[in-house]
Parts: sequence; C-alpha cells; structure tokens
Amino acid sequence: MLGSVIHRCFAKLYTWGASASSLGHEKTVTTTSINLPKLLEIPEPISKCVLGPNHSALISESGNLYTFGSGSNGKLGHDNEDRLQTPTKIESLAKLELKIKDVAIGAHHTVILTTDGEVWTMGFGGELAGGFIRSLFSQKGGGLGHGDYKDKFVPTVILQLKEHEDIVQISAGTYHSMALGASGSLYVWGKGEMGVLGTGRSKTYLNPTKNSFFEYFINQGIKAKKISTCGYSNMVLMDNGKLLVWGWNEVGQLALGNYVRADMYDTERSPIEPNFFMDMNLKDFELGEECSIFLTEDDKVYYAGIRLHREPIELRVPEGAKIKKIFACKKAGGYLTEDGRVYSLGNLFAGKYMEEDVELRLWKVKSEAFHDLVVEDIGGASQNHYCFLR
Repeated sequence: MLGSVIHRCFAKLYTWGASASSLGHEKTVTTTSINLPKLLEIPEPISKCVLGPNHSALISESGNLYTFGSGSNGKLGHDNEDRLQTPTKIESLAKLELKIKDVAIGAHHTVILTTDGEVWTMGFGGELAGGFIRSLFSQKGGGLGHGDYKDKFVPTVILQLKEHEDIVQISAGTYHSMALGASGSLYVWGKGEMGVLGTGRSKTYLNPTKNSFFEYFINQGIKAKKISTCGYSNMVLMDNGKLLVWGWNEVGQLALGNYVRADMYDTERSPIEPNFFMDMNLKDFELGEECSIFLTEDDKVYYAGIRLHREPIELRVPEGAKIKKIFACKKAGGYLTEDGRVYSLGNLFAGKYMEEDVELRLWKVKSEAFHDLVVEDIGGASQNHYCFLR
C-alpha cells in the first residue's frame, strides 16, 4: 500500500481527447482536440480527475476542488456562468475549510462529497426553457436535490441528507443523482424519465428519496459496495459480488443481453441483475456512455456495449499479467496491468500509437503515446481521457 501512495505522489496528471474545452488546457482558435496526453499545469498535486462532456473537476491531495469547462447554469461553482479553460479552485469551499472526498460530473450539474459525509451540489436545477409547449414533451427536474427547480451558482449543501446520515459515495447522470449512505441506503433524486431513478416509476423527485429496492437488501444483510451513473444508465455492485443495473440500455451497456422489448426505448425502470453474471461474482466495474467493463473475483475481464456486444464478451489477458485497473470511456474500454501496459477494445489514440495484439484480439497502447513514462492510472468520459504518469 505504501508503494502505491509513493507512486501517486510522483505521478502527474495528463489529459487528451476530442473536446479541448473540458480538458483543462489553454485553448487557441485552431485547437479543437488534443491527440496525445498533455501535462496539466496545476498549482498542487492532484489525487482524482473526473472528466465530463462539457465540464470537468479535479480534487487535490489536500482536499481542494478545481473545476473548468462550461460554466452554464453555474455548474462550475464560481458564482457565475463563465467558461474556464484551466482548472480553477472553488474558493467558497476552501474558505469554509471543507475537504473534498469525491466529485461527480453530470451533463448539467456537479455533485460534491466532503470528508465529513456531506453532499453539496451546483448547476442546473431543472427549470425548462420553452414554456408550456416544451413541458408537454419533457418533465422538469434536475440533479441538485434542494426541493426546487432553481439553478445553484455556488456549492450548496443538501440539508435533507445532512440531517439523515453520512454519505460515502456519490454519482451523477444527465439530470439525476445518487448517493450511498453509510447505512447502505441508496438515495436518488432528479428527473425520473426512462426510469433512471430505479424506483419502478418515471416520477421526478426534487429531494433525495430512498430507493426501497435497496432497503430490502439491507434487511438481508447485503449492502451496496459501489455505485455509478453515466448519462441515463446506472450500476450498483453489492458486497456479495452481485451486480444490479437499470436505466438506459440502448446500446447494450447494461449487459442485459439480446432480447426484444415492447417499449419504444430500451430501458429498465427497476434494478435487475444481468443473467450473464448470475453465476459469477464481480469485484469491480466501470460504466461509460456506450460501453461497460467488468472484473470478476477470479480476475476475468468482460466488455459490453456499442450495440455489437449486448451480451458481454471476455477480454483476454496476457499470461501471467495482473490487472491493476479497468476503465471505460465513451466507446473504448479495457484494462491497465501492474507492469503499466494498457490494453483496450476500441482506440484511445490514432493508429500509429496503437499496436494490435493478434493473440489477445485487443489493442495495446505503445509506450511512446505516454511519453515513455509509467502509467499509474487511466480513465475518461465523453471521448476525453486522463492518465497519471510518472
């Protein structure tokens, strides 16, 4: 454990991808994308990077929160709607001496978890532009959880959660959010269209509401271990190794297999266990916009999504290699081995930086793509990517 901490202290954050505005670098009139990992200049060491389609966030090792990208609806938390090209510390949180444990990026809002177990949110509150006509076709509602439709331009604590229990995990989707309590309760809120809240209904909740499905598991002595939301899709890994999924499954990212539904959209409104994993126990997963990656307890890796793989397929692992981390971006997913090699199904870089491993039927990233440095961590979202290199 000590070795991994030392490695992270010396590792630096690099970003690259298709949306330069969400990558944290100064943008020029000719810059539309960044093709290779580029060092992100930040005044202090970073422990976590979360990239989004329009805005992104970083947590420093000292617990400060930095945001950048589009500031519409106040989702950057700086009391304005300015677009910020480079990471900027949220001073209001620093002045309150709050230490940030985690951050989740939705399409239009931001969710923050402090080390004290409090949840703070900012951004789009849910009020729709377009008046009565638009309201006929779409629900109002956003992922802030304050009981109203108002935008928040600075981080604002969710009092209802603060009064009930400490929160240990958070996640954010397009217009909804989730939080996992220390007791194992799963709180959901936001726009409920397409069953994204997992309550079996499409109802919108403006305040955090317990998902009763998970209360049943708590009574059985089973708790959620990891929660994740991406867009309109949701996954929860239970501490008994079982996976539950719900929400949007249009490209098969929920790993539910090939079956015909009568619904207009391919969605699940209540948590369901994929048949494929019923005889397996998982120890980790990563959910992307159009694909997902799963790691079993016996270290097998599976990939699902992009319409081609609605039924999960196994990704081969080099003989003797140990998996350090799995990752899922928009379409590409794969794993990082303990020796620092990155393998993926789908391209992370232009062809000259990817080498096809015929035996594995995967792409291996050439070391020159990472400037011949050691990869400590890798991930991303929305065709944007990050890595920690040392």
